[in-house]
Amino acid sequence: MKPNTLGIKSNVTPPATPHKDGNDQQTLTEQTKLHNDRLRTNTRLRTHLAYWVIVIDTLWIIAVLLILCFNASHIHLSDTVLLMMLGTTTINILGLAFIVLKGLFGATRKQYKQ
Repeated sequence: MKPNTLGIKSNVTPPATPHKDGNDQQTLTEQTKLHNDRLRTNTRLRTHLAYWVIVIDTLWIIAVLLILCFNASHIHLSDTVLLMMLGTTTINILGLAFIVLKGLFGATRKQYKQ
């Protein structure tokens, strides 16, 4: 047991400094593999969700255009309702695309330089 400056005896020894041996290289290789797997998974997720946003936005716009085209002959909505529908549709489309894509693609390069 070694006494410290306060005179208290302790059995605790400081950890040895790591050496560059096979275990450290193996750990580094595993970390690199895990990092690459994470990037690959993120890329796959981003691609899937980017297509999802495109499909949802396209279907939403088509639905609004159909309502506008058939309003005079079949639906008969007032001008106020049509204006509100167009305004909220525009906000929903832009907001959905912004939130999803900013959340996915807004990561800085600092996060991936580790």
